[in-house]
Parts: sequence; structure tokens; C-alpha cells
Amino acid sequence: MSADNTLVLLGNVGSEETIRSFQNDEGKTTVVSFSLAVTEYRYNSETKQNEKMTDWHNAKAYGYVAGRIEQFVQKGQRLLLTGRLYKETYKKDGEDRQAYGIEIEDFTLVSGGSDRKDKPVSPPADYEENEFPF
Repeated sequence: MSADNTLVLLGNVGSEETIRSFQNDEGKTTVVSFSLAVTEYRYNSETKQNEKMTDWHNAKAYGYVAGRIEQFVQKGQRLLLTGRLYKETYKKDGEDRQAYGIEIEDFTLVSGGSDRKDKPVSPPADYEENEFPF
């Protein structure tokens, strides 16, 4: 990952992932995209209250990382994403628009594991609980 373009986000998955596959010169590639809600509390000096502020970010991943997200991540889960900032341009109603997001290079499930009933998660067959001597 380039140190010049590094983005780290901690938030909750806001939508079920969209999964697309396409063929390229290297074979079949999977792309997963979803939204991430990043919430923080800011003090409002007028109301003297903490106010909840949520920012929404587009997130996408390719290849191996996309496969792991598809397997383990679902809406509502808390994730720590590491990647790079990307910009997409598109037209809407004849106007040029821009959208920014994170291209995920790595992720960590922050709370809970996968509780998807259709994709159970279990330790490897050769895993032993006391495998490490420390």
C-alpha cells in the first residue's frame, strides 16, 4: 500500500454488499461494493449536547479481499478498513459528478464474527487450541 494514499476507516456496514464478477486478461475477477457508516459524536456549544454525526463512505474490494468480504461480512457489522482513496466521475442529469470512496486492501472484523447461517465459519481441521507454547 502506498503511504501517499492511505485511508483507514472504522464504521458499520450500512448495506448488503453488491457482488459483481467479470472476465479480464488474468481470468475472472470479483468486485464487492457496499456502504460504510462512520459515526462520531460532536459537542454542540449552542445546545450543550453531544450530537451524533454519521458520514457515509463507498467501499469496494477486488479479488481475494472481495472474496473474504463476501464470505465473512454482512450488514451491520463493525469493520476496520485499510485502503486507498479513489475518485469516480459520472454524469447525472447531464452534469458531471464525482464520488469518493475507499478501495479496500485489508479489513478487520472489529466486533463479533460471521453469524451468516449459510456460510458457517469454523477453525481449520488441523487447528489445536494449545498450538502455541506461550
